[in-house]
Amino acid sequence: MKNLLTEKHQIAQSQVAKLAAIAPQLDHLVHSTTPLGVVQHMLEKQHDLRFGYSIDDQARALIICIWYAALYGPDKVSDLAHIYFDYLRDAQLPDGRFHNFRDADGRFIDEDGGDDSFGRSVWVLGWILAHKDYFGLHAAARGLYERARSALQPEHLWLRSLAYASLGLRLEEDRSTQEALINELVKRFLENSDNEWPWFEGNLRYANGILPYALLAASGQSGHEKGLVALNFLNQVSRIDGVPVPIGNQGWHMRNGHRAIYDQQCLEALDMILANAAAYFRFGNEQYKGEVADWFAWFWGLNTNGVTLVTDDGGCYDGLGEGTYNVNQGAESTIAYLMSHLAYVAVSREDATLLVELNEKAR
Repeated sequence: MKNLLTEKHQIAQSQVAKLAAIAPQLDHLVHSTTPLGVVQHMLEKQHDLRFGYSIDDQARALIICIWYAALYGPDKVSDLAHIYFDYLRDAQLPDGRFHNFRDADGRFIDEDGGDDSFGRSVWVLGWILAHKDYFGLHAAARGLYERARSALQPEHLWLRSLAYASLGLRLEEDRSTQEALINELVKRFLENSDNEWPWFEGNLRYANGILPYALLAASGQSGHEKGLVALNFLNQVSRIDGVPVPIGNQGWHMRNGHRAIYDQQCLEALDMILANAAAYFRFGNEQYKGEVADWFAWFWGLNTNGVTLVTDDGGCYDGLGEGTYNVNQGAESTIAYLMSHLAYVAVSREDATLLVELNEKAR
């Protein structure tokens, strides 16, 4: 594709290089967090408790705490980590799976939160155990993790749920289970891909980057090649005139069909950062490091609208529409930005340990 970056786009690219030396601002995340967890939706910057809380946000927010502690120390995020972990603990069902949604009064309002929420919960529990015990949570996390692991059935999980769960299986004793999930992802890639469409299913929808990320992040070699093929395809179709453009949720991208530009979601930019970071650490190709920088710059104006989505207190607007942006600063968008910032710092520091598995036992 032609590179038609405007001056505004080029300024965004130059600005983000300075952010590698700066810790992300956490004030909006703190403001968004109550004793029950991080609030799912906001009206601009104010809590909109009509929609309560989601375990997906708690899981990702807890990953922020782990990464922040590894890069800058645990003091600033310790209280937050315990709030988010308590949500996971309270949400676990007797069979090892999890509730997802909780109302404003703390009552869980679903019978089972679904496969994606289950996979994300396994992801964060595994990452707690695979890093230093920054928050004194290892013992409690081990119990939740063991119950969740017993509920894993790779052949019955949805596609993205496989990817999320595989990311959590980082301990030595779980190599075979992780390999089973990775093999299932590779199987689905082979069943659905061809030279024109090297992908895991017949369309590109939500959280696309998490699929190649899972293959590239795992320690085993079986998925790396297919993960890179899929990522190269995703990188190609996710730029227009040189600008990063997430697959929009107003119709997605159908095989041999429509490719939606809007609405662009912040979570998509995060997953592209994670996948390209893993490719960089696995293969050492500077192209992928450049992709990480450009997708991080998407938050700062390297986007179709040329607008900065990040606020001074570390909040993030809820995505891009055609000629506009959503002024609300909900949990998913803010967390996606904060994770992106920390991942960008890790790549800038050449620190692979936060983002890919290096065959290390839990420390």
